[in-house]
Amino acid sequence: MVLVAIIGDLHYPRPEAVNALVKASGVKPDLLILAGDFLDIPYQHLVRKFVRLIGKLGFKSVAVIMGNHEHYLSKRAKERRVDSLSQVERLAELLSEHGIKIIGLSEEPLEVDNLYIAGSTGWYDYTFSPDTYDIRDFENCNPYGVSLRQLELCERRYVWLCPKWWRRDCLYIRLPISNEEYVKINVNRVKAQLEAIPSKSKKIIVYHHVPRKELITLYGDERDFDIAYAGSTRLDEPVKEYDIKIVVYGHIHERSKSRIQRINGITYVNSYPYNNAIKVLVFNGEKVNVL
Repeated sequence: MVLVAIIGDLHYPRPEAVNALVKASGVKPDLLILAGDFLDIPYQHLVRKFVRLIGKLGFKSVAVIMGNHEHYLSKRAKERRVDSLSQVERLAELLSEHGIKIIGLSEEPLEVDNLYIAGSTGWYDYTFSPDTYDIRDFENCNPYGVSLRQLELCERRYVWLCPKWWRRDCLYIRLPISNEEYVKINVNRVKAQLEAIPSKSKKIIVYHHVPRKELITLYGDERDFDIAYAGSTRLDEPVKEYDIKIVVYGHIHERSKSRIQRINGITYVNSYPYNNAIKVLVFNGEKVNVL
């Protein structure tokens, strides 16, 4: 039996993040997986504080997957023309120096007591998007026809220009490739990891983004615009191709229909800590328990 605690979307330094980590440490898991957005913005001083906190809590082993917030660039990083993939690589190096394992930046799976974990960030390519919007809307991260330049002014508190809400990925993330290409890279990494796993081994996939649209609560109004950034239909390709029975995801917080859903014999687990309830997966055959 392998005890794995999985938490998504801590957004450290929120107080809830500390509470969630303390609760997870009390379970004494064989492995703690942080399924993306463990940081709100990866400022170096926050990374150092986060690493110290993880060290104090005494986990046997800790692994992380990078979420979209780990791809967020600070104002200084943007001024230096750093791209988000370069930043993620540097963050991974820093975490690795402190004994934290990285899932999803290579073609190697993670193994703990004969359980294999494959995974990656996942990302989005607008395949979940409602049909009522144009690609330009998604590229500008809002459904109101507001330009990126206007959103930049909104961030500087020129509030009379601001829409009711917008997705901040367009302002804080700079990829050197297209979203579609990044999804492809992440899917191919997961497939390569699964190929490297011995046959008949226990295995799971962990993403940050969502692999199936059916997992997301729809509201039937303009709020559904945001699901374009929730994930991609391509993320489910490795699940079907390699007969995966357990898939973990995060990113959408309370918009997940339930903590655990079974679709076509596959168990999908939302890693977001509802009310600080940590997802603790106890692997006994293919059974998943939430503690």
